[in-house]
Amino acid sequence: MKNVFFFVACLAMCVVSSCTCNRDETIGSIRGHEYVQMDANLKWATTNLGAKTPTDRGDYYAWGALSPNYESLTDPVTWKTGKSTGYSWASYPSELAYKSEGGPVFVRKYNVKEDTKDVVDNKSVLEPGDDAATMAWGGSWRMPTKEDWAALANPDNFLWEWDATNKGYTVTSRVPGYAGNKIFLPLVGGYGDLQLDLGGSAYWSSSLYDENDKYAGPSVNAYFYFFVATGEGGLQRSYIERCKGCAVRPVSSK
Repeated sequence: MKNVFFFVACLAMCVVSSCTCNRDETIGSIRGHEYVQMDANLKWATTNLGAKTPTDRGDYYAWGALSPNYESLTDPVTWKTGKSTGYSWASYPSELAYKSEGGPVFVRKYNVKEDTKDVVDNKSVLEPGDDAATMAWGGSWRMPTKEDWAALANPDNFLWEWDATNKGYTVTSRVPGYAGNKIFLPLVGGYGDLQLDLGGSAYWSSSLYDENDKYAGPSVNAYFYFFVATGEGGLQRSYIERCKGCAVRPVSSK
């Protein structure tokens, strides 16, 4: 039942983004992965990490993890050894954070909370070695920051249109010089623990949740962007525990 609240909780806090791309609108490729340049600053991949086509969901990653927690998503899901709890703290990379049984989460990397007993390194954006997009695709590919997502969500520069047939958002650039270029962000859902919740779409940013929120505890959360399955409300920002499973849409600024 807890997974039913994955996107309900997100709406209550208020995140994601979406994209697809036709072949004739593709500007180029980096290391064999196609991109569409949406403005002067950023190239967006035409597929999610792990996807074969723009409408495929791709894979799901914990924040800072370099591979999915499963071997196969075929029903029933085949979880990797040591990952049988799905997307929970028990399956999270222990070099980044760990949770003792019945105890609190201890952060080992990416912590900006000075009032905790955890290691405070003041790192708030994933380094290349912890960035799933960088490590999987190489080159200049990386996960988008919260600022990258926010820029794409700007209605003055980008038109967001819900595609009820393909279940996702087509995002079209209005930026001079790039007007008409478009990407598609499919409905991907998200993993709360063991179950996939398709009530919306959850896309990670590479940015740690760093606001002074007394309910957030130490730096155990990261920002992600989401939209609900009905297409209502557009792209929204929220935060969730780093151990949860979200999709990744790679970008490149080079």
